[in-house]
Amino acid sequence: PLAAPPAPSAAAAAADALCQAGDRRPACRGEKDVISQELDELRDLLRLSEERISLLEDLQHALAEGNDLGLPEDQVRGLRAEIPLLSEVAIDPSSSAVAAAE
Repeated sequence: PLAAPPAPSAAAAAADALCQAGDRRPACRGEKDVISQELDELRDLLRLSEERISLLEDLQHALAEGNDLGLPEDQVRGLRAEIPLLSEVAIDPSSSAVAAAE
């Protein structure tokens, strides 16, 4: 499992609580430096990925148990079918697309 992102520090929480209406400090205007913004984005991505992993594990378990998922049988078969990894599929460079059709 992936580690949970650290909680905001008590000092950061206290600083946020001190913001008053019309406060012009960057932290009170919702501004952050680039590194902090990137860290926030990565934490959000991590949280969403963990939720997605959990949902996929639930689906995998339901399929293994034979639970009725309310899906047509061909879709259930498609979810159960084993397919090769794209990284292991040989591609003939002379026949593969190099640009999108317009």
